[in-house]
Amino acid sequence: MVLPGCKSWGKFWQVYTPGEAKALYSNAQLWNDYIVADGSALAVRGVSAGAPSGVSTRLNASGTPCLSTATGGYGTCIHAGLMRQSVINDKEDCTDMAATDALGVFIWVCDTSVKPVRLISVGLNEGKYLSDLVDFDAAAWRANSLTVTVNGVEYRSPATVWWSNAVAPLTTGGVYGTTSGVYLIASNLTPASIFAAGADKTALVMKPGIKISTTGVAAVVNNSGRHFTWYEGAIDMNGTNTAAIGFATGAGGYVVLSNFSIANSSATASRSFQIGGSNGFYHDVRFANALVQSHISFELTAAASGNVLQGVNTSNDEFPMRITGAQNNVVLNMTSANNGTNAGLNVYVDISAGNNGILNFTSANGKVNGSVGPLRVSSGANNTLMNLGFANTTDRGVVIAGGTGTQILNVAAHRNVVGGVDILSTSNVFAYFTGIVKVTDGTSCTGANPDPGLVAGNSVACAIANASDFMVAGTSMNPVSSFVGKVVSDDLANSSDATGLAAYTVANDWLRFDNRYRGYGTDGSAFANADHQGRCSVANCRIWDWSLRASDTEYRAVLPVPSGNSTLSHKWSAATQVNCTQPGAVWYSTGTCNFPPFPGTVATCGTWTGGTTATAACLTTFLRNAYEIVGDSIGNENGLCESNEACIYTPNIASYQGHGALTCIRGPAEYGCSTPFVDGTVSGVVLYQYATNGY
Repeated sequence: MVLPGCKSWGKFWQVYTPGEAKALYSNAQLWNDYIVADGSALAVRGVSAGAPSGVSTRLNASGTPCLSTATGGYGTCIHAGLMRQSVINDKEDCTDMAATDALGVFIWVCDTSVKPVRLISVGLNEGKYLSDLVDFDAAAWRANSLTVTVNGVEYRSPATVWWSNAVAPLTTGGVYGTTSGVYLIASNLTPASIFAAGADKTALVMKPGIKISTTGVAAVVNNSGRHFTWYEGAIDMNGTNTAAIGFATGAGGYVVLSNFSIANSSATASRSFQIGGSNGFYHDVRFANALVQSHISFELTAAASGNVLQGVNTSNDEFPMRITGAQNNVVLNMTSANNGTNAGLNVYVDISAGNNGILNFTSANGKVNGSVGPLRVSSGANNTLMNLGFANTTDRGVVIAGGTGTQILNVAAHRNVVGGVDILSTSNVFAYFTGIVKVTDGTSCTGANPDPGLVAGNSVACAIANASDFMVAGTSMNPVSSFVGKVVSDDLANSSDATGLAAYTVANDWLRFDNRYRGYGTDGSAFANADHQGRCSVANCRIWDWSLRASDTEYRAVLPVPSGNSTLSHKWSAATQVNCTQPGAVWYSTGTCNFPPFPGTVATCGTWTGGTTATAACLTTFLRNAYEIVGDSIGNENGLCESNEACIYTPNIASYQGHGALTCIRGPAEYGCSTPFVDGTVSGVVLYQYATNGY
């Protein structure tokens, strides 16, 4: 007889009880401990809901502590302090097994490189944060446990506290923190002093729903150049707040902002998020409601390098993002709506800002006049822009006004002003347009000779020139029925609206919505119209939802599933092979003119790549129409979909790529994938797609 929950095996009974969750790395016991990413490949299988499977090099590293001076991006080191492991008694494979922790916070994978197998927490589930692991009333860690289900039978570990970091309440401003301390703010605070980190490896976590401010004149929260720090919460810069900056990193490395939002701007506010550090991760970050025309929501300064920003939302503001001199940063899934009063901008890649990437971008209802454009490259070499969606802009879409070697993959643009253009590229920029182009009408492009990457002419039909190879897939873009658009029922997460509408006041709830694609803007008439453009600053403001409708054919489901030969190459800023430190990047001392977007003669290629020679470059070859899942410990965490990574397919030309659970559409059958991935230049990818694409 076999008892329930057991099975016979030789002389032994097998009971799959998970052991107590302990640190994966013995010298990374505390939350903000980081180690060098120097491990080798291990095949892992996701066993919690939505957990990806694939090959990880982050689970058997040497354990060498990470240095704050490391270069190459967030993925050069591992946030090992987050990782916990539990050995599953008697289990020697990963079949017929599922796992979850009691708090529902972690992504769990199964590793069969040891016997019995072990389960490892490798990241945070979507919508879960450090705030879910702490008790704000008790100022302590919450106990957690691991439940493993094998063949329908549950086994549970004891509930214990998994970290030993000291936890303390923070009730006033000033310099706070000792190394590895976790500091909790449980009520609205407006002290005279700013909040300034006093040590490395600190965490500042605000209780969801509360906001802090300050009557100081510097940044409300200042990371003060500290390293390996963590921040969650919300700032209100209005009222008595005279601070010029909401959050400032200083020169800090490996800074994480997760679920962090800023509302309003003071009369002197110049920046909300000022990012000047390196190798950071900014996830689920938002700004809403500028009060002055000079305000910049996100600024990446010249010192910013190797940062990943994912899930960025700006609404009812002026300048959503300015990348000024920063290099080697990647922005994923950015929504920017209702920006500007007269001549506002959306994203402004400016002043020798090179080698950055923006993937999956929606700009809507922006009041942008003249040749500026809602997304503009004014200088800098080798920026990569993918899946750019524009809706109801004024008279421009994407503008390549300077720099060299910008590559633009997939554009769907609609402008409101007759006589403007959706794509403008000036002379000598050697831009490379590829993929799909959809525009407002038959005269939507302007190119200036020589070498704009578009056919020369002012307000002419979009056509290829130089080495560009895009396909015009539509010349009558109309977003009227594309987006969910105006919200006309109560947003359950927002405390200010009634049927999606709220009278304008700075005291409104500008930050909390039912999904990340929502924000307040001008109400106006029926979409799409000029009276929707720009900031709402009087009368009634409407919640807009920039998710796509399931019936849309303009932006939604227009991109094919990529195979391993559907690739591009991104060039990182690196003068020599020694400087080519981005994980997964390859240094080519010769032959780079064979890689898109670097075609043409050797002489032309030298200008195109912006390099000192025509043949040397630090390149990452990545998959079109996909992006890497960041925070799952599979891959190098730079956001580009490369070989042996778990990635998300992007069917849409927009920031919205679907919602719900992730399902595998290309990869090994044992991972539950419907079809094998077709290897090519990029190989071994496990490709996922959101279960639902559109509302």
